[in-house]
Parts: sequence; structure tokens; C-alpha cells
Amino acid sequence: MRIERLLFLAAMLSPLACGTSGTNPDGSGGAPGSGGSDDDLTVGGGAASGGGQATGAASTNGGSATSGGGSGGGGEALDMERVLRARKISRRISLGDSDIDACIVRESGGLACSTGSFRTVNFDKAVDLVTFSGLGYCVVFDDQTVSCRPATSDPPDTTDFAASIETGEEVFRFGSGTGAIEVGGGVRMYGGPDVVLTHPCLSGSHFGGLDIESCVLDPLGQVSCFWAVPSVVESVDKTEFDLDTKRYVDLSQSVSLFAAIDEAGALRVRHVLQDKSITYPGKKFVQVAAYTEYWCMLTNTGTIECDTYDYLPMGVSEIPEGEFIAIDVNERFACAVRPMGEVVCWGSGAPSFTDKVRLD
Repeated sequence: MRIERLLFLAAMLSPLACGTSGTNPDGSGGAPGSGGSDDDLTVGGGAASGGGQATGAASTNGGSATSGGGSGGGGEALDMERVLRARKISRRISLGDSDIDACIVRESGGLACSTGSFRTVNFDKAVDLVTFSGLGYCVVFDDQTVSCRPATSDPPDTTDFAASIETGEEVFRFGSGTGAIEVGGGVRMYGGPDVVLTHPCLSGSHFGGLDIESCVLDPLGQVSCFWAVPSVVESVDKTEFDLDTKRYVDLSQSVSLFAAIDEAGALRVRHVLQDKSITYPGKKFVQVAAYTEYWCMLTNTGTIECDTYDYLPMGVSEIPEGEFIAIDVNERFACAVRPMGEVVCWGSGAPSFTDKVRLD
């Protein structure tokens, strides 16, 4: 891990490379932002000492953070080992876009999935990544080969596209669609009937999620975006993120939210219908997971906080205390992985996994 950390830090100091951030459908680049310091919503996010439900200083537009205890580690350097571990382990837990769906890569091999009831899926080789949506899933094995199981509701063209992904570094399933970061770099994504989108990107890049404008984070810390729905030109305003010049260590996006953690550990979140970002001065984070109306983040010390512009889904404010190493969220609940691989889920209809997540 020490070598990985040094390589990552060296990469963060290398010249920018990977696509063009904020590219518009007409090919013009997005304007770099000024940082937006005068327009941000800043959140205190007080830490809980008991039940994990302390509320930070709320702005007039919402944004009151709820914490599972502990501190964000604002006075310490960003823990890059935690960043890298969260990136690795978050590949092995995927919450679907339904309120009951979740899959994990099991420590003992294969998958454990909750789709209203629990089931296991076994393979003849080790699984490194699972992505789950619409009762269909794709997995990436250790040898970077890919296997997809479509949902019965998937139309034939989306099934055919998923079947065409034979290898990949990362695969992302969304609704009935699928995208892949190919071995050696580059995005290939289903964009509707007879439409396959491509986007240049470095090997080792990471999907942020799905939006009208989708983004990837490359190993050098640069975020580049492309229009997944070219006919639509409205997406989250990313100007304040200054994607052309700033470096990032994590990002997460949905159809209405864009969230990114910069190389100093500072988190910024923006909603498509809001004219201000939410930031957390004095705090550092190593991972963020965003859904449509809320997001949860892993602090520099391994505790969890969740926040929203409006209100958290029922039960999501009841954040578990203690240390975690990765997190994911969906419409109704969230799940996080403890250092020994146990999975803890909370919120409405949250599953209870008995299997541990693969950590090696």
C-alpha cells in the first residue's frame, strides 16, 4: 500500500491527461470556475457522541450534516491509504436503483445479493467488481474478463451491448444500460438504440456514475465529462468544481447530484436545481456516494456522515457508529463496509448481509 500511495501522489503531481473536462455537445469546453467561495453553502456537520444523529449548522437551503460519530480529521493530512482502500472496496458493493436491491462480492467467493430475498451466485474464478441495477448485474473478474447477467426487463439491444463487453477494468450498470472502462483505457457506453458512446480516458480511471453528462476520474486526479444524452444540454453546473485545473481523489454523481473530493480532502456537492454548492470547511473526506437527493461520505478517520439539500430518507439519519472503509447509497438505504469486511446497512428496507465483503 505504501508503494501504491507514493505512485498515486507522484501521479497527482504529473501533467494533466485524459479527455476534456466539461465538454459541451457542440464541442466547446466548459468555462473554468472561480471556486465559488462567495456562493457556497457551508456546513458545520457536528459529530455525534451517542446515537450518531448530531446536526451541524444548517443553511437556509438545507444542508445539515448528520454524523455517525467521530471527527472528519480536518487538522490532519488526507489519508491516501484510506482513499485507495475505499476505491478498491467500493468496487465490491453495489446498491441497485430499486429500494431493495444490493449485491456484494463475498469473502468466500461469488456474490451475495438481496432482491427482496437473499441469493448467492457462484463463479469459477475470483470476482473483483460487481455492478447491480434493475435486477441485472455485471461482474469483473481478477483477470479483467467480464460477465453480465441481464434482467428479464432489459430490451434486446441493451442485452446485446452488455454481452459485447468481454473484458474491462471497470463496468457500470445503470437502469437497463451498461458502460465500461476498457482494458488499456477509454469508455464505451450504451447510449440508446443503435448508439454506442465512446470517450477517451486513461487506464485505471473510475466512473462517477450516471448523469446526462457523465464523468470519469483518471489516475492523475483529473475529471473529464462527456454527454451521455447528447440531445439534452442541461446538467449539474460544474463551474465551481474547476475541473480543468483542480485534481480530485473521488467523485460520485446521479441524475441530479454531482459530488467530488479534491486532493486536499475537501468535498463539494451541487444539485442540478440549486444555485449554490455545499462545502464542509475544515473537514476532510476520503469517499462520497451520492444518490438523487442525498449523499453519504466517509471521513478521513473512517466515520460516516450523510447530508442533503432537503431531507434524508427515513432511517438514513440513523448512521452506525465506528470505523468503515467503503460506502454506497441508493434511494432508500445505505450500506458500508467495516475494516474486517462486515456489511452494515441502514435506512428503510435495508438488507442484513451475513457474508463479509472480499478485502484482498
